[in-house]
Order: sequence, then C-alpha cells, then structure tokens
Amino acid sequence: MTADEENVRGVFKAMDQMDKILSSQKYLAGDRLTEADIRAYTTAARFDVAYHGAFKCNIRLLRSYPNLNRWLKSIYWSEEYPEFKATTNFDAVCALFVRLIIVQERILQSTFLTLQC
Repeated sequence: MTADEENVRGVFKAMDQMDKILSSQKYLAGDRLTEADIRAYTTAARFDVAYHGAFKCNIRLLRSYPNLNRWLKSIYWSEEYPEFKATTNFDAVCALFVRLIIVQERILQSTFLTLQC
C-alpha cells in the first residue's frame, strides 16, 4: 500500500469515527457548536464537491455517512448560525477544483508524453 493510499484510508477512518460520534450527539464535542465543528465544517462542506474527485479521496461520499451528512446539513441550514450558509459558496468550490483536476490531467499528459520520447 502506498503512502497516499494509507492517508486516504486514514481520512475515511476519521469520517467513520465522526459519523459514530454524531450518532449520539448533535455536534462533535457534545450539544454545543465548538471550534471542532467549525474546523471540520470547512473540509466537510467541500468534500463531495472537491476532495472526492480532485484528491482521489473517493472510497465514499460524505453524504453516504448518515450522521455526518445530517450534521453538515444542520449546520449549513442553521438559523442560529447563518454565517455558515452565507460564507459557503459551492459554485466557487466546484469551479476551483474542476480547474485543479484539469491542471492535474495536463501535468499527467505532459509527463506521459515526455516519457514516450
């Protein structure tokens, strides 16, 4: 197993653990929003749109974790914390990571062509 594969497995092990934690409580550290939720949200909000494809973290989609998905939606749609929705721009995230994937493909093609010569 390569280092990249080990790291990807580590990401999903952490997501499994987060999903388990969220099966019995509203937020990662209990019943109140904490810095842990805020930090995790910034990655979770981009995961399916960006990391799943651009970084090849594609064992599962975040939305396939029922408790993690519920947690993400509850924060995004929260009336108590409207800042999350106001500052999450999925179109911008998607556009950025689509460009990243295109650049990665060009680099791979260039490397392949160099190796062919």
